[in-house]
Amino acid sequence: MKINIAIDGPAGSGKSTVAEKLAEKLGYQFVDTGLTYRGFTYWCLKNQINFADQTAIKSQLVTFKYQVVGANVFVNDEDVTNKLQKTDIIDNINKITGLDFVREAMVKLQQSLSNDKGVVMVGRDTTTVVLPTADVKIYLTANLKVRAERRWKQNAANGISPNDLSDIQEKLRLRDYADENRAVGPLQIAPDAIVIDSSVQTIDQAVTAIYNLVIKKVGN
Repeated sequence: MKINIAIDGPAGSGKSTVAEKLAEKLGYQFVDTGLTYRGFTYWCLKNQINFADQTAIKSQLVTFKYQVVGANVFVNDEDVTNKLQKTDIIDNINKITGLDFVREAMVKLQQSLSNDKGVVMVGRDTTTVVLPTADVKIYLTANLKVRAERRWKQNAANGISPNDLSDIQEKLRLRDYADENRAVGPLQIAPDAIVIDSSVQTIDQAVTAIYNLVIKKVGN
């Protein structure tokens, strides 16, 4: 029996890495809800949409198709896996994420990706909005200092600069505030979510902890 697993948490908590490793260990499909927004931003850019024109943006939702196959993401049958981290997408994504009609469409899309069960889905409103009926709900967190250090190491490994630790910590703090206080789909701990603090855990330890919860659930 396959089930759906939803994982939320603040930026830098390691949730995407944990979710991806967990999905691999279970033989499940990994879905990052944030990539649906990036995929739609890519589609709008490709079609040269004016982000100030909400009617034009809304029209693109009609033709937008999104698919996840293994580790690859497809937008209208084009493999965009290695294109979703590009600067033009990062610079423009906030122009569509705040639009109610876009969020409504993305939530429906994300929910459709879990229809066949066997999904590990990660985001910031996955346990509360996207998959409120998920069989296992996890809120993965870590203290701000640890999250900043992880992001600093990640940036250093990827050659991203400037890479000042105190600046990264402040940006994460501001991101936390924005995520927790946004009007639609704020970052919250679902009442029935299990909180896991990865501050003193390795990624593999967090994966194992959630894996054991899943096996116990499936066994029941």
